[in-house]
Amino acid sequence: VFGDSSVAWSYLNDTVLDEKVPFAVYKYDPDGTVQRQFVAIYEDQVVGTEGTWDQGIASAYTATSGYEEIYCYGKTGGEYQVADETAYIAANDIYSAPSSTGWGAPGNPVGYAYINRLIVAMYPEGEIGPPVDGTIIRFNTYKPLDIDDVFAFSTAGLEPVNSDSLMQAAIEKINVFPNPYYGYVTINNPYFQPYVTFTHLPPRATIKIFNLAGILVKTIEHDNASSQFVKWNLTNASGIRAGNGMYIAHISMPEQGREKILKFMIVRGERR
Repeated sequence: VFGDSSVAWSYLNDTVLDEKVPFAVYKYDPDGTVQRQFVAIYEDQVVGTEGTWDQGIASAYTATSGYEEIYCYGKTGGEYQVADETAYIAANDIYSAPSSTGWGAPGNPVGYAYINRLIVAMYPEGEIGPPVDGTIIRFNTYKPLDIDDVFAFSTAGLEPVNSDSLMQAAIEKINVFPNPYYGYVTINNPYFQPYVTFTHLPPRATIKIFNLAGILVKTIEHDNASSQFVKWNLTNASGIRAGNGMYIAHISMPEQGREKILKFMIVRGERR
């Protein structure tokens, strides 16, 4: 609503603007409740116009110079109060009462934004001055959201499905990467800490890695319900690095009563 002025913050600098903005923002709830919102402006940093809401440089959003972007935020349990404007200006701090709006780190508010990057552009180009007093811009939505909204769902009645076809599809996804492994592979950082990763594993699995001579190189126990991944650092049971060549990974999954065989290649290159 133009004509109802507000104290506003600079979104960019986290300071109160030098001048009030010539409008106020109101939120109308479906039950008829009206709450006045806190206003922030993203300043365009044009030299000589700091601290005011003014026409900035031509933007990518409009065909003419638009006014600086408008943001507005709600406040849990309260709203913007004209009676507190002196305190807002004196505090000059969005974290201090009564001006706290639930924002987070400087320049990065995490409160609930009701309006985000609204640009008011005047036509025709070159017209000077904001919309005349009494101008009202309304946004209507059939899906109103509020900072206190809670969305809940239930899985009652949705029991786990035992299916051989689904289990087999899951087992087929089990793999190892990179394959082949090259000594200069870019995912290894730093270079002297090489590894390959087994993926899509069930919560519990035993991985036995053999060379082509059938010699057991390493046994890895995976026991982690929170991760489908496990890494092998390319060393044997004695901590000695595995050499170049083809390897066989036998993965047993006792809880599923299944197993899988993978083949992968290690190409280390020259060691210096």
